[in-house]
Amino acid sequence: MNTEIKNNSFKVSRWLAQAVLADVDLMKFAFISRKNIEDSKKHVLLTTHTVKTKIWAQQLSMNTDTMWNKIKHLVEVIEDDQKDTPDGAAGYIFLKDFNKLAFRLYRKQLEEDEDDEEEDEENN
Repeated sequence: MNTEIKNNSFKVSRWLAQAVLADVDLMKFAFISRKNIEDSKKHVLLTTHTVKTKIWAQQLSMNTDTMWNKIKHLVEVIEDDQKDTPDGAAGYIFLKDFNKLAFRLYRKQLEEDEDDEEEDEENN
């Protein structure tokens, strides 16, 4: 289990954060393998592992209070930006910067999308 957590740390952390935010008490992991390497449709269950989400979050040093603060901050930033945008005509893209331990929030005007789509239709 520790090897899988190490190899897929972002994915496992995302699952844990979703479980904590949804107030889920237990998470169950199942490890499976192909029954025959050549047959991609038949699998066998190797083992399952159940963890308590709150205890596991503490073991991984995940502070659940800061998760809510980060979500609240993100919502506040978008709401403030919506006030400055006429008719709230903007879309947002939230991306992780892979070169740094940072996330970036991009605003995209919806009117630009419509213009681009119209140009594409005219060119085809």
